[in-house]
Amino acid sequence: MLEHPYAACAAAVVLYCLCGAAYRLFLSPLASFPGPRLAALTLWYEYYYDGIRRGQYTFKIKELHDQYGPVVRISPHELHVNDPSFIDTLYASGGRKRDKHRFYTRQFGLDQAGFGTVPHDHHRLRRAAFNRFFSRQSVAKLEPSIQRVVAKLCAQLEKHQGTGRPVNLCDAFGCMATDVVSRYAFGYSYNFLDSDSFLPNLTKGIDAGMAMGATVKQFPWLLSFLHALPEDWTRKLMPDMAPYLDFQRSMMKAIDQVHKEEKEGLGKKTDAGTTIFHEILRGDLPEREKQTPRLWQEGQAVIGAGTETVNWALCVTMYYLLSQPSTLAKLQSELSQAMPDPNVIPTWYSLEHYPYLSGTIAEGLRLSYGLATRLARVSPDEPLRFRSWDGSVDRIIPAGIPVGMTAVHIHHDPRIFPDPDTFAPERWLNEKGERRKDLDGFLLSFSKGNRQCLGMNLAYAEMHIALVTVLRRLGDRMELFETDIDDIRVQRDFFVPKTKVGTKGVRVLIKSKV
Repeated sequence: MLEHPYAACAAAVVLYCLCGAAYRLFLSPLASFPGPRLAALTLWYEYYYDGIRRGQYTFKIKELHDQYGPVVRISPHELHVNDPSFIDTLYASGGRKRDKHRFYTRQFGLDQAGFGTVPHDHHRLRRAAFNRFFSRQSVAKLEPSIQRVVAKLCAQLEKHQGTGRPVNLCDAFGCMATDVVSRYAFGYSYNFLDSDSFLPNLTKGIDAGMAMGATVKQFPWLLSFLHALPEDWTRKLMPDMAPYLDFQRSMMKAIDQVHKEEKEGLGKKTDAGTTIFHEILRGDLPEREKQTPRLWQEGQAVIGAGTETVNWALCVTMYYLLSQPSTLAKLQSELSQAMPDPNVIPTWYSLEHYPYLSGTIAEGLRLSYGLATRLARVSPDEPLRFRSWDGSVDRIIPAGIPVGMTAVHIHHDPRIFPDPDTFAPERWLNEKGERRKDLDGFLLSFSKGNRQCLGMNLAYAEMHIALVTVLRRLGDRMELFETDIDDIRVQRDFFVPKTKVGTKGVRVLIKSKV
């Protein structure tokens, strides 16, 4: 063998691969769970659907469930469940620990942000520093700022009335959401709404980062490699990444500015008090948690999540309302009571008590999903018991195994949401027309449990205030322009929902006042 070292190395590699394959197929704790053998052998099975075929694994997983049942092995290390009865078990609250899956979190290089923190206890430390900024009480104090931004949005939309020029609502709502969350986070706004074209905005930058996720999961060194290159090289090698690099650079600039202001005693104020990141620097987090590289990652997570979820939910909701006149008429009838004077913007608290409006927003969230990808959790200490909805499957999932569920699947489960492809706010109301709460436990747009989306209250406030104000001031004069269901129907999973290639978004024409 020593005379043929290359042959020996090759034999060792082959033996290693054979042993690894045998372990994954026959000895792994997941070996008894059903699923395709190729998925059990290699992560390249997932990459084929997500990387090569561009965001298709979520839909392939649904096919696997149709073939194998409610619990499927989707990779050498991970299970996926498609059964609503498992939601509260997987996304547990209270003291039940849930780690994240490192393979899932590494795709954006945000492992130091709360979003990407794997261990339960470390995530709890980081999240605790942010919790009070997103409480209902803090968001209520922020409402004057939200109302001003929404009023500015409407003023810019009104400039398009009677011009015959279509407006992209996705750009418009994206600018609004970024302006709200950036002022709260850093004490200054991007002021994207200064432009009535709603350009530039952060959407392209965020989308570019999301589109890379499938590749970075497989090659986690890629982001570090790109950051190590001179920026002009990266722009030439991967021009599609330029908007994402611009987004990251703007976050670094913002965090540096916050550090500078704190050192100079110039901390800024918002309607809710001090800004998020100024207050974080003054808080009792360990000093290592306040370093610029970590807060830079937190900034990306806060701005990215605060922009994308609100933007897409409002776009989807507006599309369905404008394409279903009878639904819009029912909502407008209720809104005339909720906001009798279109020039006086009501509070979130007053709006959330209107049942048809609440049902409309819930239905918009159901069909916009929040995230298109699976949300995997790991129970580090205790095995999880899975009992299917119909009682036909009863399995124990060992501790330490990543298990995912997907909103795109659950939100279209006809056992919970009959006729699931139909936009029907009525499904969220009871026979008396009151808002029913029993379906809320199946709405995964903000996830569930102790890892639930931190900014949920802020998102709800923005959605209520923006939707009501835009509809009361402009809804009767808006009509869809060259927009159909494929412009809002999810066809690709780039972490967030993405529609057909080449879509121009939800575009509308705004008619002049009569």
